[in-house]
Amino acid sequence: MDRRSLLLVGPALLSLACVPVLAAAADKAAYEKLVRDVLQVVVSKNVPDPDALIAKLDEAARIGVEFCKQVAVVEPANKPILDFAIANFDKIRSTPSDKFEEQWHEGAAFKAGGHDNSKLDQTGKTASALDAVIHPLTASAALQVYKTTKKPELLQIVVQELEEVIGHLKHL
Repeated sequence: MDRRSLLLVGPALLSLACVPVLAAAADKAAYEKLVRDVLQVVVSKNVPDPDALIAKLDEAARIGVEFCKQVAVVEPANKPILDFAIANFDKIRSTPSDKFEEQWHEGAAFKAGGHDNSKLDQTGKTASALDAVIHPLTASAALQVYKTTKKPELLQIVVQELEEVIGHLKHL
């Protein structure tokens, strides 16, 4: 390739190299917006439509699955636990509110699947990607129960879960 061709092709190649970074940034921004939208409503303690919030949390968790896929590429040593979370998305999603802590936060479900999430760096990309799935689904499960009980402590659980996951975003 001669110098003039390189000058013409070089910028195009450079712009293509930036595409995955921009796509990841867009997903992260969309994720954060969904979480903050839910958080704003829940903090107000006026939750007229829990189902709308549950739908937003489900969408955020699905973006979290995409984070898991992206992190599996850059941290191949942790790919098995990330793949496990991806494969078990529906199982995580259907976990009852009172079982989330034991099963997913403390890791009983991971251990049953042959993975130990307790060994992960909690500020690392892998733990943050997993939490991007688990925290919104934990909040969603709490909102499911809130729909019928209206117990304010469930809203506090939602706030805690979402504030925690916002902190994890900076590690993705």
